[in-house]
Amino acid sequence: MAPSIKPFLMYQKADCEEAMNFYIDAFATGQILSMTKYGKDSEYPEGTVERATFELGTASGDTLTLMAIDSPPMHKFDFTPSSSLFVEVKDEAEFDGLIGKLAEGGEYLLPVDKYPWGQKFAWFNDRFGVSWQVNLA
Repeated sequence: MAPSIKPFLMYQKADCEEAMNFYIDAFATGQILSMTKYGKDSEYPEGTVERATFELGTASGDTLTLMAIDSPPMHKFDFTPSSSLFVEVKDEAEFDGLIGKLAEGGEYLLPVDKYPWGQKFAWFNDRFGVSWQVNLA
């Protein structure tokens, strides 16, 4: 089997499945590829995500597969903007739609504007704490 490399997202508020569905709804295409949850006999909260893989896609056909979990133990760290998901789109309507959905309830690090690297660009943490950079090329 060939090695597999995927971004890995760890949620600490038992909201992994909610976050995956939020992202899938924001993108042109997306789906949960696999998901296992902790059962009633587990030492961890029943129904929380033990391991999931999901895919997001842009209108131009670019896709990204990610892994995610609900972390049973709480950690002293969480998501940081120094690692972000960079999405580049070619259509302004797609850009506006992604920003309108993903940034809702989040916090901007760089507001939507024209920057030297893109016609329109925004960098923000979504409501789950994941950092996104969205660029209109």
